[in-house]
Amino acid sequence: MTMGIVLMVDDEIGFVGTKDQAEYIDSIIAGLSRQEYVFNYAKSDITIMQSSRVIENAKLLITVNSLPMHIGIARDVPTVAIIGGTPAKVVAPCDNPKFRYVENVDNINAITVDEVMEKVEELIG
Repeated sequence: MTMGIVLMVDDEIGFVGTKDQAEYIDSIIAGLSRQEYVFNYAKSDITIMQSSRVIENAKLLITVNSLPMHIGIARDVPTVAIIGGTPAKVVAPCDNPKFRYVENVDNINAITVDEVMEKVEELIG
C-alpha cells in the first residue's frame, strides 16, 4: 500500500503505509513541532482493512494516487490527491464533490505544499 496521510478526529494526524515506509514516516514526524498528536500506523501490523477503518473515520485524507485514495473516495471521506504521471481524469472520479486533486503529469515533485493546502481549504475551509 502506498503511504497516505490521514487527518483524524480532534486534528490528530495519522500516517498509513507499509512497514518498509515506517522509517521514512518517522523522519517526516521528526520534523513536526507537535509530535504528540501524530501516529505512525506503518510501524504496527495494521492490515488493509484496519487502514480502511482509519481512513473511514478521518476528517480529511491527503494522499497520492493509491489504494488509500480509492478507499477515501469510496468511504465518502474528503480527499485531496497528489497526482503525477497518469492524468486524474483517468484514475479518479473528478466529479466527486468531496474529491480535489493537484496534478502535474510531467513532474509530481513540482507540486507544492501551497497547491495542496489550497485544495484542503476548498474541502474543509
